[in-house]
Amino acid sequence: MKKLTLKRTVIAVIAVILLVCFDQLSKYLVKANFELGGTKMLIDGILRFRYIENIGMAWSLLEGKQILFAVITPIVIFFLGKTFICLPEEKRYTPIRVLCVFITAGAIGNLIDRVWNGETLFTGGVVDFIDVYVIHFPVFNVADIYVTCSEIALVLLLIFLYKDEDFKIIIDSCTDFKKGNK
Repeated sequence: MKKLTLKRTVIAVIAVILLVCFDQLSKYLVKANFELGGTKMLIDGILRFRYIENIGMAWSLLEGKQILFAVITPIVIFFLGKTFICLPEEKRYTPIRVLCVFITAGAIGNLIDRVWNGETLFTGGVVDFIDVYVIHFPVFNVADIYVTCSEIALVLLLIFLYKDEDFKIIIDSCTDFKKGNK
């Protein structure tokens, strides 16, 4: 691994750790200050904290499938890490690296809840508490913000910034990395 890649990777790992800590701290504070189902209005009729535990994913899809999430999440994290490392060194690809960091942190933050938040391992629900009450949107958390905003940004980057030749460069770079040429 080149010196620059190693430095970027160390910075990324530190960033992931800090982001996960912030997510977990926010969830800890909610659990310490609210009973399950408890609410506190922040902006009347618009935004409130409401402590729930979601045993599914967004919109409670795949409810009760914590073991499935526990298997899939590390696989996703592996591919995000591989993408981060094998991207070309040019600054043009920095936004994708940053998004990989945020998505990884969000995935880890919610995985921690699924594994450790229940009465036994792998039975926990994800602590959700941000409720945009005005539009009756599903309740979410900081890790969800990391993942959702990053995915939206990634789609926009792929549509408006990166061109076909960029994808070829990324694929070639990952192929070279696999062969040990990076």
